[in-house]
Amino acid sequence: MGSKKVPPSINEWLKEAKADPAASQVGMFLVHNGVVRETPKAKVRQGRDDGTLVRGMEFSYDAEKVEKYIAETYKMDGIFYIKAWLNEGQLEVGDDIMYLLIGGDIRPHVVDFFRFPMLFLCGLFIPLADLPAFIRPISYALPLTYGADILKTAISQTGVIALPVSFIALVAFSIFLFFYSIYNVNRKWIL
Repeated sequence: MGSKKVPPSINEWLKEAKADPAASQVGMFLVHNGVVRETPKAKVRQGRDDGTLVRGMEFSYDAEKVEKYIAETYKMDGIFYIKAWLNEGQLEVGDDIMYLLIGGDIRPHVVDFFRFPMLFLCGLFIPLADLPAFIRPISYALPLTYGADILKTAISQTGVIALPVSFIALVAFSIFLFFYSIYNVNRKWIL
């Protein structure tokens, strides 16, 4: 496996996207940036904390599958631009795992791009343990994963994440997103 890649410039990606022939149909661009976190899987999944921290990860991906997924995504209503970058090699905490830029006509279509895969990545239909290892970090970065696991535990006792961890994660996501929204409103809107 090769060494990690240099992350792309999101500003350059946006310039490129706005120069694309489909740009006249795009009313919104959304960027996703996945990063390596120091929290171990056992702590996130089962709430077990043995004091160890993640120092890095070995990351690889199947480029053919990524291209196939991108081609399928273009078939979604209102999606006109997609650009993806995935890292590879030995990554350290804080390193970028992936960048994704989606351009669509209206917000619901662009946001649906993220919602639809979340249903499959959150463990609702496919158990988290059955997901490919390179997808699991993305699953644990999704708030829906913790909500779905709480429901699985409540209904069939098949959840894999400790209930306190799931509730804490949902509260943390809520607080973070609330304050991030306030920050953006204060920074970008004229009130």
